[in-house]
Amino acid sequence: MKRFPLFIALLLLVVTMSAQSPTPSDGRDVKVEDPLLDKLVGNWRVIRQSGDGRDAGATVRVGWVLRHRFLELH
Repeated sequence: MKRFPLFIALLLLVVTMSAQSPTPSDGRDVKVEDPLLDKLVGNWRVIRQSGDGRDAGATVRVGWVLRHRFLELH
């Protein structure tokens, strides 16, 4: 009789685990979907001002890399 609650608990655990849909455990097929990050993608003109008042500009390219999981700023 002492093993009956343990049997029920294990049975519920097995049923719960088998009902879940399989998901990749390593995240290889996970694609990041974020509207805010999508707005960063593109070419940006960055202007910065040094301590002596001179302006310096650069172009920054932002894009998705590695199966749409990371943003690269170059």
